[in-house]
Amino acid sequence: MEDGYVRAFEDSCRRLGVSHKRLVSYAGHSSQILSQIMPCGMIFIPSVGGVSHHPSEFSRWEDVITGVNVLLHTTLEIAGVNTP
Repeated sequence: MEDGYVRAFEDSCRRLGVSHKRLVSYAGHSSQILSQIMPCGMIFIPSVGGVSHHPSEFSRWEDVITGVNVLLHTTLEIAGVNTP
């Protein structure tokens, strides 16, 4: 993962008051392929009960919205657009 993007995600979390921590993912993701040709990073959101990569995986809408908001603010920051 591109450390600059990960730091940008962390900065957005701090500005938005979103709790966060760095995670290492050992699961295969498309970012493994993308990172060979472009910088990338991943945002993980909580799954109810910690279930992941399973048909019963479920995330609350408020967590999905928070993740999207972090992505939006990070994208605007990287693009050089001022955000409130």
